[in-house]
This record gives sequence, structure tokens and C-alpha cells, in this order.
Amino acid sequence: MFCTLPGRQGRRRRSRHCVSDVIPRLLTYVMEANITHETAWYVQEDGSLDLPALLRAFQEFYREHNEAWLARFDFQEAGPHLMLMAFLQRIVNTGGTVSRQFAIGSGRTDIVVRWKKQTEIVELKVRRGEQTEAQGLAQLAAYLERLGLEKGYLFIFDRRKNVGWEEKIYARTAKYAEKRIQIFGA
Repeated sequence: MFCTLPGRQGRRRRSRHCVSDVIPRLLTYVMEANITHETAWYVQEDGSLDLPALLRAFQEFYREHNEAWLARFDFQEAGPHLMLMAFLQRIVNTGGTVSRQFAIGSGRTDIVVRWKKQTEIVELKVRRGEQTEAQGLAQLAAYLERLGLEKGYLFIFDRRKNVGWEEKIYARTAKYAEKRIQIFGA
């Protein structure tokens, strides 16, 4: 799928870049429209976005709604990512932006949230084994270093059927390569 974008000297050019934003937004529009959370719940007194509170709220939202919402997708691997995107879009788009697959150096971080003067990085992983968290921490720390940021967020989706929610849902802070990383599980 191509989008036609304005180019230099009035010429139009074709681009595939809009696909990374347009298609996920189309896939999640109905979800986003049905999320009842309000932006004001996550804005702090100084006007900054409380992203940790937003991610904690998403953990509970995901726990409650994941089966019904993920059943809508033929591509189960992308479903949790799209659910988080819809949740973030619903809250952040009133005063900021959510970018998906944002190029940083030689890699691509999953989500960049911009809110006023804040830039926040959220790396998403689907648990594949014991190494998932370590890989996510290393990847996120490298992105944070390239952007000159001191903190970021790692969100790990655990799709295992034999593990209960009390084990899947957690939040903790880790230090990795001198970066402060908040890790969320669902």
C-alpha cells in the first residue's frame, strides 16, 4: 500500500511510511472508540503525562478485555501491540502523539509517545522464554542512549495459557546500562 505525499517543488511522491501509522489506526479504530478512559485521569498537576499510571491502567484493561478483542484479529501476534496502541491513542492524541515503529539509528522502537515536552519510549515484547526480558532491556537501553533519554518502558505480553494473571501482571523498575527502565507485564 502506498500513500501519496507532498514532495519537493510541488511534486508528489509515493511512500510506504504511512502504512506504519494508517493501517494500525484503521485496525484499532473501533477499539479506540470504545475505550472509556479519559485523558484527564493521566495528566499530572504540572501538565505532564503519567505514563506509568497509563500503562498500569492498560494492564487491567488488557486482563479484562484481551480475549474478546484479540479474537477479532487473524494475526494473533500483533493483537496485544494493537490493543496497547489503541489504548494509548485514545488518551494521548488529545495533547500529544503516539508513533509506531519509530526509526532510531539502526533499529526501530515500537512506540514513541510525545506529550508536550515529554518523549517516552515503550518497547513491546511477547514473551518467548526466559531471555525475553533481557533482550528487551538491552534493546530499549540502546534506543534510550541514542535519544539521550534516561528512562524508558518495557511492556511484556505473556500469552502462556498455563500461567495465571497474578503472575502475568506486574510492574517493577530495573537499571540497565545506567538507564532506568520500568517493566510492565500482562
